[in-house]
Amino acid sequence: MPESDQTALREQVAAALGQLRGIKIDEQAVLSHVIRRAHVMTAISDQGAVEALAPHPPGPHPPPVPPVAEVYVLGVDDFIADIHQALEDDEGYVIALHQYGLPYKSVVSGYAHQPQDGTQDWAFDVRQHVASLSKHITAMAMTRALIAAGLPRIGSTPIIDYLPTYWAKGPNIDQITIAELLTHTSGITQDTNSTPADFQTMKEVIAAGVSASDIGTYEYRNVNFTLCRVLLATITGEVPVDWAAPLWPWTVDQAWDLVTTLYYQGYVATNVFAPAGVNGPSLKHRPADALAYPFSLGAAGWNSGDLSTLAGADAWHMSVEEVLAVMGTFRRTNAIVDNTPALNMLDYKFGIDCRLLTPLGFVYWKSGYWSNGSAAEQGVLFYLPEDMELVVLVNSPIGSNEPDVNLGSLVYNAYKNNIKAVPVLLP
Repeated sequence: MPESDQTALREQVAAALGQLRGIKIDEQAVLSHVIRRAHVMTAISDQGAVEALAPHPPGPHPPPVPPVAEVYVLGVDDFIADIHQALEDDEGYVIALHQYGLPYKSVVSGYAHQPQDGTQDWAFDVRQHVASLSKHITAMAMTRALIAAGLPRIGSTPIIDYLPTYWAKGPNIDQITIAELLTHTSGITQDTNSTPADFQTMKEVIAAGVSASDIGTYEYRNVNFTLCRVLLATITGEVPVDWAAPLWPWTVDQAWDLVTTLYYQGYVATNVFAPAGVNGPSLKHRPADALAYPFSLGAAGWNSGDLSTLAGADAWHMSVEEVLAVMGTFRRTNAIVDNTPALNMLDYKFGIDCRLLTPLGFVYWKSGYWSNGSAAEQGVLFYLPEDMELVVLVNSPIGSNEPDVNLGSLVYNAYKNNIKAVPVLLP
């Protein structure tokens, strides 16, 4: 490119960035930004058994169960012991159960970095890429933004007016709502393996459109939540939908991708993490973060790298104590989202895989999984009855002899199996 064109391009980008109030980056950051990164293209994001369990209809809580001649109690020690036993062959993990927002039971086992990678034990403050647990964080941010914008009936707003105007819109895109993105019922069926779900993928699926008959049908796609990252910036008004229109086409994509990623990161830090007293989660792997391992003693750990192009769907690196702090603040206070919208968000499965009724009440969970085909980093979060929350992080596949075991199902089955009926004498 001639030097005069390069100068004109930098001036265009600088002028466009100058239109934004709260996002401070320079033109060189935009021009050097890479949307589609090789290490992201080769990763595997697989929900496994979660998809089979997920389509449970949302709705309000059922009426209270009439008094009976028995009550149900959770055998907490056995519940945690069963999870621990199921994971004991794995490379390393943390299991932490809180009640009333306070530590209750926990297990820490193995290495975050094995000896060949510098020896670092697992601990409650060690961060790992939590993969799709990031979607639950995104759902909190979107719910807060929707309420702040005064949009009617939380989540029912069509997405089309908040998409970049320069994007081509295919058939029935005007029928998709924000709630349908947040519940994987948007009708988007492309992006079969749920990766890469980057900015280019977003544009492609919106241009392709959806079948009207598919809207409302559950299909787990990461791109639903990377789209939420873009919508967060436009719903809040930080990035106008017609922003950066004068730029050269390829530069527009780079600018939108980088700006919406940085805005998402800042919005979550200010409005989700800070109210919970959390400071430090990142979209990129840092040296102290847990590495992922395969079932192979002595194998080098895998660093899944900078995943910021997938912000919204994946990418957050958090510790168990940070995830629990956010969950507890979300559930018990108005600091992130008012209590009633927070309960509605769980009941309507915004950023949640499963909502299942047990004898003790409703269980809500979200799983996350990220792999290079052998090493894996995964986690699960649970909102449990009796004012409990549980988070498990594991830096390997689950079960050397049962590689297809799903972490969320493993924890749920351990919970359900340790609910016991206790007879009660009625007057």
